[in-house]
This record gives sequence, structure tokens and C-alpha cells, in this order.
Amino acid sequence: MKRGTILAGVGGFYEVQLDEGQLLTCRLRGKLRLSKQGVLVGDRVKVLLEPEAEEGYIDVVLERRNQLPRPALANVDQLVAVLAYSEPPPNILLLDRILVLAEYHRIPAAVCLNKADLPNGSYDALQRIRHHAQAYQVIPVSALSSQGIDDLRAQLQDRTTALAGPSGVGKSTLINALIPGQVQEVGDISRKLRRGKHTTRQVKLLPLPFGGFIADTPGFSQLSLAAVASAELADCFPDMAALAADCPFRGCTHTKERQCAIKDAVQDGTLPATRYESYLTFWDEIQQARRY
Repeated sequence: MKRGTILAGVGGFYEVQLDEGQLLTCRLRGKLRLSKQGVLVGDRVKVLLEPEAEEGYIDVVLERRNQLPRPALANVDQLVAVLAYSEPPPNILLLDRILVLAEYHRIPAAVCLNKADLPNGSYDALQRIRHHAQAYQVIPVSALSSQGIDDLRAQLQDRTTALAGPSGVGKSTLINALIPGQVQEVGDISRKLRRGKHTTRQVKLLPLPFGGFIADTPGFSQLSLAAVASAELADCFPDMAALAADCPFRGCTHTKERQCAIKDAVQDGTLPATRYESYLTFWDEIQQARRY
């Protein structure tokens, strides 16, 4: 029996990379097909190999370190939110939504600011993002000119990383810069799994040549924070959580209270107003979800 990682799955067929590097198309053993446990991309599994064949059966799903519900992905080491300097301009609210999701699932996060090669890819834009996301590492890159790609490689090496961001920020171009020939490799996986019923676009893990995996994950632009409890929200903003201990009232919601360390920090510029505005937006969203 071999161990490996699920890279993709379509219609009951799964692409598994064994720890030795071999790629196998696998199906589930009967007990897993009947189990309510489910199988996710990123799962570490034990595989039974067919003699002298390039196929196998997934027999055991090993315990997960974590999992994202949407997009469905297991054993994530970090989430990297990808924005562009411009074209499209940075969506701060979506950035904070991604960062809150990472904190809620206790997954480390970083920010990648792409398209530094554009004429309006200015130093000021980078400083604004760094000021806003001051609790996170911000990596400026250009997927086209390779500026900053070595720094991004160092951030991704030997980790399973989910890329998250809106359309048009250059996630696919970044992946092509990191993995030469990636388009052909993805096509190979898709062809192998085409025997199964085709579904809507699925999460795929791509092996990185310098160690680790990367996933271009659909679905982040429509993330709901309904699962986050109101009392947990401030803890999902690490820059705010550090200030909340100084609030004079226990159970401070940091919304309507007259005395609040977080609101004071916004007033004196310690906490970016944009971060606090995102908090209030998410707070209202969570309250609305609780009413229905």
C-alpha cells in the first residue's frame, strides 16, 4: 500500500500523486464509496495498486489537518490572496474576506500583489496594501517580467498553498511562471479524468517543481461568513484582536460602544479605517444571516 495526495477528482475518478512521484488514476474502495466521510482534493490517502497497472484504489483517507468548505480543499498550509496593482484595482473588501476565512480556519495567510510591471503599478499602491494588511506579508510581483517571483517561490516552497482572488488579477499567469509547462500538465490530468462525468470547474492541486503544491481555487469571490460567530469575528482580524484586550467593557462588539480601544485606534491612525470598515460590513452580514 502506498501513500499519496489527491490532486483532482471528477465523477468518481481521482488523480493521486504518490509520495514517490508517480501519478495514478484511482477509484474509491467500496467502504469509502459508502462512507459519509467524503474525499477532498488535498487529502492524504493510502492507495492499493493494481498489479502492473497505472490505476489504483483509494483505501484510506488519513486524518485532515484542516479543510476549507468552499472551495473544498484539505490540508492547506497557507492561503495567498492575489490582487493586482491595477486592472482590476485592488478589492479591499474581498481581500479582507479571504483573510478572515484563513484566520477562522487557522490557516496562515499572505498577500501577493501582481502586475507590478504596469505603468500605473505604483509604489503608493503597494504602500496602501501594506498599510491595510499590516498583519500579513505582502509580496509584490510581476508574473510577466518575473519581478519578485523568487520571493514568491520562497513563500510557497514545500507548502500546500491555495491562491485566492478575483478574476483578472493574473493567478493563472503566476502559476505558469512558477510551473513551466503547467498548461499541458493540467490538460493531461483533465484528459485522464474525462472518463468520469464532467462537472463544473473543480479545484486542482498542481505539484510545484521546487516542492509543495499550489491550487488555483474557484469560489472565493462569493464567500459567505455566515459560519463565523459574531463573538469570533474580531479574533479573525489579528490586528484588531491585539487591540481588543484594552477595551474597557467585556464583550465589546467594537460597533456601537462609546468607549472602545479599536475605535480609538482608528481615530489615531493605529488601525487603518479600511480594515475597520471591513469589520463593520462583515458584522452586519453575520447579523443578517442570523435573522434568517
